[in-house]
Amino acid sequence: MGFEKRQSFMRDKIYLICHEFSPDQGSECKSGWNTAIELNKIVDLTIVAAETNQWGTSNYRQAVERDSRADSLNIIWIPQPKKHTRPKGFGSNILVQATYFWRLSAWNSAVIEELKCHKIDILHYFN
Repeated sequence: MGFEKRQSFMRDKIYLICHEFSPDQGSECKSGWNTAIELNKIVDLTIVAAETNQWGTSNYRQAVERDSRADSLNIIWIPQPKKHTRPKGFGSNILVQATYFWRLSAWNSAVIEELKCHKIDILHYFN
């Protein structure tokens, strides 16, 4: 019974959403990358990832495409929204934090639009 369930699970179309996704950076980026690499070994996986970080200062897509392990990954790249640019002055103030979440919400909306035409069995929002 357990083996049959595993075989069934392995045929499911699994989508992993990783807003932060890069082999070159730590924390959220690296954990999304490592999770995708390992899951891809055992399931039919599609990764939905942001092309860059929120402010465009780090290009995730370029970093992934330089890594040979990415050759076996099926990735849908979603660009960051053009609206709500970063306010002047770095640091953690209320305007920067609010802008981050506005942009994240806009990115999530773009992901939803992209995935409407896909057949998805399992969807997980990683980060």
